[in-house]
Amino acid sequence: MDTKNLYFFQVVFEEGNIRTAAQKLYISPQGLGKIIKGIEQELDCQLFTRTKSGIIPTESGIFFYEKSRKLLQELQEIKRQIYKMNRGSDELQVGFASGSLKVIAFEELFRFINDHTHFRVSWSECENDKVLVQLENGTLDFGFVTSNRSSPNLEQIVVAKVPIVLLVYEGHPFWNLEKVSMDMLEKQDMVMMNEQFHIYYDFIQMCHIKGFEPHIRAKTMDGDTLYRLCKQKMGVAVCPDFSRTNYDGLKAIPFEKPYFWNIYGTWRKDYPNLEVIKMFIEFFRA
Repeated sequence: MDTKNLYFFQVVFEEGNIRTAAQKLYISPQGLGKIIKGIEQELDCQLFTRTKSGIIPTESGIFFYEKSRKLLQELQEIKRQIYKMNRGSDELQVGFASGSLKVIAFEELFRFINDHTHFRVSWSECENDKVLVQLENGTLDFGFVTSNRSSPNLEQIVVAKVPIVLLVYEGHPFWNLEKVSMDMLEKQDMVMMNEQFHIYYDFIQMCHIKGFEPHIRAKTMDGDTLYRLCKQKMGVAVCPDFSRTNYDGLKAIPFEKPYFWNIYGTWRKDYPNLEVIKMFIEFFRA
């Protein structure tokens, strides 16, 4: 299967509309439709349900989206590792845990790059645990991660705190509430970010502390998919409340006892220029 076609599929999945995706990819809707049908034939399954307003991913489509994203990330990692074999010494390699780029401003990253032209700054995005592993083995110098890590090789500091909210769809019994408690979720259908995100494990742990097992109907690695699943009334969703997110038809309800999704700036203690690390952190904490 052509990796370019995998990327085309991902854009269709994210846009939820063949025509819109085709415009973004600079390809005709007919040509893009043939690519999607070709993938479905190769996999011998239906990836989307076609409707008048667009397309809705099937269970197979959601599964394939998550796996194909991981595959393309692995290919990018291979390219990055090959490059690393030949890189210069004055380079800061930064890793972003999945989801952290919704909090960390690109503008600050680019400003740091422009202000420190004597350094080459490269960055990549992957699962939280993979960023931590790369920090441990020295293939990354700095990472924005979503979990605390006790390690003799690493230092950490909280650089951002994002409130966690409950997303509900219009018509749900919680719709008119101003706040909710964790206990109220015991018998609710839930949709969640999957195991690649630390928020999943934090939520499971909080439910266990309250004495119940959550009923999770669907898991995804994509925030937009999470919102769509909630809009389709598959369940309510626990997620970080990103300030720039347009929930459009959903309501974000805070918890009575505030919960937060922390972003930790994490770096190797043996990085040869710790002054650069300090300056880098200040760009994001200002």
